[in-house]
Amino acid sequence: MPAEEPSRQTSAEAEHIQAATSRTPLLLLSSVLPVLLVVLGIALRLQRYLLGRSFRNDEAALALALVRSSVQSIVSQPLPGGLTAPVGFLVVEKLIVQALGNWDYVFRLLPLIAGCVSMVLLLFLTRRLLGAFGSACVLGAFAVNWMLLLYSSDFKQYSTDVFFVVLLYLSLAAYLRASSPANGLMLAGIGIVALATSHPAIFVLGSIGPVLLIHHCRDRAAIARVLGIVMVWALCFAGLYFNYYRVVGQERGVVDYWNNLEALMPMPPWEDPAWFGIRAGSFFTTVAGLSPLSLLNTLLLALGLFSFYRRGPWQWSLVLLGTLLLPLVASGVINYPFKGRLILFLVPVLYLAMGEGLDWLARLARPRRWYVQGLGGLAVIALLWSPVSETLAVLGQRRSTPYREDLKPVLAFVQQHGQPDDLIVVYDQASITYEYYAQFYGLGSAESIVLENHRNNPRRYRLALDELPEQTRTWFIFSSVLDMPDDADVRTFLLDYATRSGGQILEQYNYDAISFADLILTK
Repeated sequence: MPAEEPSRQTSAEAEHIQAATSRTPLLLLSSVLPVLLVVLGIALRLQRYLLGRSFRNDEAALALALVRSSVQSIVSQPLPGGLTAPVGFLVVEKLIVQALGNWDYVFRLLPLIAGCVSMVLLLFLTRRLLGAFGSACVLGAFAVNWMLLLYSSDFKQYSTDVFFVVLLYLSLAAYLRASSPANGLMLAGIGIVALATSHPAIFVLGSIGPVLLIHHCRDRAAIARVLGIVMVWALCFAGLYFNYYRVVGQERGVVDYWNNLEALMPMPPWEDPAWFGIRAGSFFTTVAGLSPLSLLNTLLLALGLFSFYRRGPWQWSLVLLGTLLLPLVASGVINYPFKGRLILFLVPVLYLAMGEGLDWLARLARPRRWYVQGLGGLAVIALLWSPVSETLAVLGQRRSTPYREDLKPVLAFVQQHGQPDDLIVVYDQASITYEYYAQFYGLGSAESIVLENHRNNPRRYRLALDELPEQTRTWFIFSSVLDMPDDADVRTFLLDYATRSGGQILEQYNYDAISFADLILTK
């Protein structure tokens, strides 16, 4: 594939976009509708953030570890307790918390900013790559995808992962339009920052590097520059991988956990061919939020990749395909889980390819062939129906959706109704979240006991209750309550035993049927 001169590529790209946008229903709204969709996406992300839902256990554990660590310790060694996140993400979070204070809104500020800025960057990226029809569909799906909304208000790195994918792609688009030293330096620098701040950035850069070498195949000087950039990326990744991330993928417990969830590609791959269909279906429906029409989704993806390859810019066909395939390979080689939020960063990759597929159908439908228009209509439904309907459903549910834990209202109730000598017993599933929030509700100095996990041995629960001091006001704090082998949940079992043993229930608080505070005067 010969390298293209910047002027030729700019002209070809402009012709491609003009052809894709002509005679489409969105032509008159090509300037207004995308901006409205970006505003909608930002508003939905702000809405989820301002709900102020409580930390989940894994968020609370990461927040506690970060509060107790210095910037120097974050950079020099992995976090304790097997916790892992990109070192750059942790350093930025630590600096933000030091500047603004230790509270869940502050911890979630970086993911929120990343989610909102991603919407804006995607607007510019789709304008460069897609026509009005495909661009509007991509921005609409991205704006309302419930998983993107969730992790834009969650103290985890998955929103910043998506941000760096879009930013790297936008930098690549600028470089392909004009392969100047300045654009090359910008792409190299963003790549270095992305590697330090996002685990899956290596998959994006691993697809960009080879494509740039092909792009410059007739220019030795340019090839040398690209090789230099790729070497810098490789050295940065090697240092981060061997110092921070390698141990996580090798821990037997972590590997077994993801294996049990069928998130790791079988090795050799032909041992379980059905795995690929299951994971692809889960990616389309659960992560990307698309309809379960897997054949139509796959067809639209293939059409988009084919259209980029044939009509140009052909580089995007290889870059998008490489970004989709590399994490799949890594799941088998280095135990990178190909499941759920770990592959959320692939959502904009998939949407961009499918958006180009929609543009291809729009161009094909210009002669008003009814069957092509019908297929195009089905494709739009496949891309937008599920994200819109799922997000509407989520907006009408409790603020903790999809999780069954929200401890802050419970602790506020205990603070309001508690007395200085009260004892607090914390259910094990709520213990880490309680540890983080107790200080903010005046409970940090209260005597507390963590009720260990005895779901498979109820007798030990009874012994733990029998050891509580007599005639003492005791708060039982529950969240994310699990069932026992006999199908009774732990909270019901403990309260029944406490009352049968002579205890007296003085107060009960039920928040959204997911978090509870029960005050019992022990026997």
